[in-house]
Amino acid sequence: MNVLVIGSNGAVGRKVISQLKDTEHSSVALVRKEEQVSELKELGADKVVVQDLEEDFSSAFEGVDSVIFTAGSGGSTGADKTLLVDLWGAKKLWTTLLNIK
Repeated sequence: MNVLVIGSNGAVGRKVISQLKDTEHSSVALVRKEEQVSELKELGADKVVVQDLEEDFSSAFEGVDSVIFTAGSGGSTGADKTLLVDLWGAKKLWTTLLNIK
């Protein structure tokens, strides 16, 4: 099974990626920044996709069987980013999943 982990660079996402590497599943790590790619691969991600939850990230779902959403804006951001990432990012995830046929 190919598992997309949205928010892979966060504390929970990093643990999920690390745990998936010891299973029969393949992990697809979704991160916001190109400079996060090599570190996620070192953690064990089979594939890393650079996308922004504030933009269209539907291409990240290609070839994916399952999704784990661990994204969060982080404690140092304002309420605007909390809404954009935590709320609207999750809403976009569900909207995208409902439209995949």
